[in-house]
Amino acid sequence: MHDRPRARTEQLISERIDDELVVYDQLNHVAHCLSHDAVLVWEHCDGRLTEAEIADQLTLSLEVVERAVVALEERGLLDQGPAVAPGYSRRQAAVRLARIGGAALAGPLVYSVDVGSAAAASSHLAAGCPVSACTGVSSCPGSSANGTNSTCASGHCYCSTIASNGTSVNQLRCAISSSCSVDNATCTSNGACCGNNCPAATPRRCRSAAASC
Repeated sequence: MHDRPRARTEQLISERIDDELVVYDQLNHVAHCLSHDAVLVWEHCDGRLTEAEIADQLTLSLEVVERAVVALEERGLLDQGPAVAPGYSRRQAAVRLARIGGAALAGPLVYSVDVGSAAAASSHLAAGCPVSACTGVSSCPGSSANGTNSTCASGHCYCSTIASNGTSVNQLRCAISSSCSVDNATCTSNGACCGNNCPAATPRRCRSAAASC
């Protein structure tokens, strides 16, 4: 832990949301939501003030400041060396807007979300969405094996033979996982089926979901 912590300034995008701050790290595509106390501490990390001095200036307990500094350091929001000169100024706020939902925090001083993974998942196709190719599936119909397709959120696909309305089809679709059951297999839950659809009506057999694609 730094005795005189200094806020990192490079490749960060921040935006205030009420009394909190969302900081997007362009290096690792992770968004950090700083609570009110963490924001105050981070803004006072100028490389000159000690943790005790920060606590004194903010009228916060030293324990809160120390927790905030640890959280900021663990998330790479502090520079890794002492200030090079007494006149070093702290970071410039908000280089541009980057509003990210879910900013409210209840417990942690800093809450982090892997935006890169979330964005990638949201841009891919859900289970049940049709695809034009499925590597590893030799024929449709006729194959009970699961294949791969990078456009699917799970990365996997299969040959669907039953549409969401129960009619017979022959369509390559995204699968919910690599180990799911293909259409017409007996099932007890949606997640067991490649198409993410296990109808409640008996006999319960997998079919494709009516996914929003």
